[in-house]
Amino acid sequence: MLKLGIELFIPLILSNTLHLFVIKYNLLCFLKLPVHATLFGQNKTYRGFIFVSISNGIIQLILNFFLYQHFSTESFILGTILGLVYMFSELPNSLFKRKMGIMSGEKPKKNAWLFTILDKADSTFGVTIVFAIIKSLSIISFFIFYLLAFIVHLSICLLYTSDAAD
Repeated sequence: MLKLGIELFIPLILSNTLHLFVIKYNLLCFLKLPVHATLFGQNKTYRGFIFVSISNGIIQLILNFFLYQHFSTESFILGTILGLVYMFSELPNSLFKRKMGIMSGEKPKKNAWLFTILDKADSTFGVTIVFAIIKSLSIISFFIFYLLAFIVHLSICLLYTSDAAD
């Protein structure tokens, strides 16, 4: 169970941390095109989808070597899928915020704590459910992984002063 936890959390933490670096220094700016500015805002870009997915796949591949002493195409595919799911899982919340009149990158003035929770719960739910299906986890394991993923995601994000999302 510990190896599965490491397999789920570490690549996503590292790929998202690297993504924050990419955003901060405006790297890969040719990919900084909104997926759909009206529906999801300016901050949901192709750069985020491509970078998080591919970097998560590469990190998953490397981590697989350290955990299981071999490289496998399946680990790269798993990482890439989880990176994509992570990014796609953020879209409904972005759409909801745009419909509520909250501009891209802004924090709502009312019920800010609720939106902070929603911002962290959406992607963790999507990733955990796909991970549970791929790894054939029980429903109890799914809920444990989801709760842990949510706590880790919220804790790490609270350490950052800005919540850049791409």
